[in-house]
This record gives sequence, C-alpha cells and structure tokens, in this order.
Amino acid sequence: MTDSLWDLPAYELMSRTATPDPTPGGGSVSAVAGALGIALVEMAVAITDDRTLDVRQARLRSLREQVATAADQDIADFTEVMAAYRMPRADPAQREARAREMERTAITATSIRSNWSPYSPRHADWRANSNPS
Repeated sequence: MTDSLWDLPAYELMSRTATPDPTPGGGSVSAVAGALGIALVEMAVAITDDRTLDVRQARLRSLREQVATAADQDIADFTEVMAAYRMPRADPAQREARAREMERTAITATSIRSNWSPYSPRHADWRANSNPS
C-alpha cells in the first residue's frame, strides 16, 4: 500500500476496500468519506458568497484536515493493534506483555476519534451556533 490513502486513485481505494485485507477498513474509509463530506459542506458555504460565514469556512477546513489525517492514522493504529495480537504468548511473561500491548494499542486506536468527532464537546459551539445571524 502507498504511504497515504490520499495518494490512491479513487477506484483503487474502492477496489482495495473490497478485498479481504484488513486495511483500508471501516475507520479509514469512514474518515475518507467524512473528509469528502466536509469538503462538500465547504463548497456549499463558499458558493453562498456570504462573508459572515468565513469563520465557519475556516473551522470546516480545519476539521476536514483533521479527519483526512485520521484516515491514515487509523491504518497505522490498526496495524499496531494487529501486531500486538500476534505477539507470542507461550509463557506467563509473554502473555502479560501481550495483554499490556493489546490494551495500549486499543486505547490509542480508539482515542483519536474523540479528537475530531463533530459530536465531541470541542465542536459544541459549531452545533449550537449553526444558524448564524
């Protein structure tokens, strides 16, 4: 796979998603779809030519970049989770090390989503003020 999902042609991304390979998977493909969706909202705001929406445009751009970055981060995190699951577990010390690594990677893999989710408290002002006057 390339270094970034964003380097792939759309058709290749779709084709790779349809394979039994674990990545790209649900998290990374959802982030790609989310970033594209945010870009469409940006387009809608831009074509209104309403200068009062400029602050919204900047927030959307920032959110789009965060979500776009999350697509590749999801693959990196999932790769680490899978490596933890493959760690040896022949004796108690190995099982303990594996369990610690599985927990660490699972926490990392799930924590990035709360950083950019539009439902996180960080974006409450966007939702509360979605109808500017």
